[in-house]
Amino acid sequence: MRKAIIVLATATAVVAWGGAASAVARPQPKSPRRVVQAYVDDFNRGDAAAAASHFSRSAVFSTPLGSCTPCTGRDAIQEKLSSAASAQTQIAYTKPRVSKDTLRAASSITSPNFPPGVSRAIGSFTATVRNGKIVRLIQDYDRSDPETAALFATIGQ
Repeated sequence: MRKAIIVLATATAVVAWGGAASAVARPQPKSPRRVVQAYVDDFNRGDAAAAASHFSRSAVFSTPLGSCTPCTGRDAIQEKLSSAASAQTQIAYTKPRVSKDTLRAASSITSPNFPPGVSRAIGSFTATVRNGKIVRLIQDYDRSDPETAALFATIGQ
């Protein structure tokens, strides 16, 4: 009986300790590459709040698509990301180049809500990361690309 009580107490302590350890927040990624990847992963899962959490409170997000260009502040950025996520927009990037606190990459976005004949828009983005948070993200698009140009023509830009 005494052994059973000791085993039960030990098991309870291990479970409680494990539960407390799992409740501790994960350390935030610090490098531009990891921060941007975490932002893209969260956004592509449709979690705009998690995606916005990778931006500083006073970050600037600039893109010619959608409202608030630029969006200033994490709340405005989250609102913008929410509307894009609800449209099932997905972000992809390739050829990331990191210099100090800045990541530059070729990028594309897709959405099932794009107009007929447009499967994606391509361009590039530049993200500046300080203290593990994106402080500035600028998205540019290649309007010489036929599909990207068609998307901008459809939205009147």
